[in-house]
Formats: sequence, structure tokens, C-alpha cells
Amino acid sequence: MDSILNEKKGFSLIELLVVIAVLVILMGTAALTLGTSMRDSRVRKAAFLFKTMLTDGVKEAMVNSKQVVVEQDAAVGNGIRLRMYIDGDENQSYGGANDRLLAYFVVTGDKIDPGRPVGFTGDYYFVPDVVITTTTESGANTLDLTPLYGSGFGAVGIISNAQTKIIIKPEGVFDFLSTGLALHGGGLVLFRHADDVNEGNEDRQYFVLITKIFTRVLKPEDD
Repeated sequence: MDSILNEKKGFSLIELLVVIAVLVILMGTAALTLGTSMRDSRVRKAAFLFKTMLTDGVKEAMVNSKQVVVEQDAAVGNGIRLRMYIDGDENQSYGGANDRLLAYFVVTGDKIDPGRPVGFTGDYYFVPDVVITTTTESGANTLDLTPLYGSGFGAVGIISNAQTKIIIKPEGVFDFLSTGLALHGGGLVLFRHADDVNEGNEDRQYFVLITKIFTRVLKPEDD
């Protein structure tokens, strides 16, 4: 009886090493899953905040009976700052006497807040760890959305660049200009997690699809 009890005292070194190895693997898997979930959450948040900004722009355009413009503001050192304003002069250019700023949307990608513009008291969105890009993982600047929306959505342009303007008309519809040309089929703004820009299929990314009459947040199925 004593010999049986003695044999059951404690664990062998090999058993302890096996248990430790299993715990390390489980902890590593949990950390990877948590990290992916956090990146996905940041990118999703940026996309939905931008969609909210556009929705607010529709309301402002209709209430003021003036077009509202969303475009890049180059006066920011880190990342991208998009401004939304009532285009009181209707020349699609900010700075006129009748123009009025409504919102700034800042995406830095490097955790450095470029700061609230001097004198601006409106809505201001800052989303760290997220970038806006003009290309998809494959390097293209369009996306085929025919599986979702059918014909007419085969090459929807990604419109986030310095030459892009999103025009919200007083009747509540969207127009798009990219490098001076009209985009009739709709446009996309692509948000991506900053740490994953060059990691291919590991990217966490969301699209904001903007058509004439609605906006929608999309997450690629192959993400």
C-alpha cells in the first residue's frame, strides 16, 4: 500500500513540462485572438464614425438648402484630416465667406493626435491605429461589388485621396469627384489598421460604400 502511495506523489519533470507547454500555447492563442479582435474593433469604429459624419452632412445640407462637401484638409502633419463644411459659395472649395465648418475627421495611424484645429468647436473625430488607403490588398483602386449589388457595381472606385470630394446635395443625395472626374456608380472609402498595411491577408479593413442615395459599411469576407 505504501509503495502505491509513494508512486502517486507529485508529477514528473516531463509531465510538468508538457503542462507548461500547453499553457503557453493556449495563452499565445488567446493573445492573438484578442489582438485581432481589438484591431477589427478599431477599424470598424472608424468606418461607422465616418458613416455617421456623412449622415449628419445629409441633415445639414437639407436644413440649410446648401451642398455640403467632404474633402481632405492637407494642413495636418500626421495622418489624414477630412473636413466637412457647408459650401455656402457653391464652388466646392473651402474658405469662402459663406462657408461653414461642420466636422473634422482625423485618422492618424501613428497614435499622434494632430490636435483640434484652432478656433474649431464642432465635431472632431480621432481614431488611432487606423489609416485611410486608396488601394485594396491586391493593389487595385476599385472593388467588385457585383456579388452584393448586381450589375453596375463591378468597379466601384476607392475615393479617399487628396483629389476626392464627396458632395452632399440639398435633396439628400451624394455626388463624387475623384481627380476632377465624376464617379457615377458610387464610391468607397477604405479604412485599414495601421500595423497591418503591408501584411496582405492579415489586414483588418472596412469599406464605407457611398452611392447616390445611401451609405453602408462593408467588411470584406476574405479579411
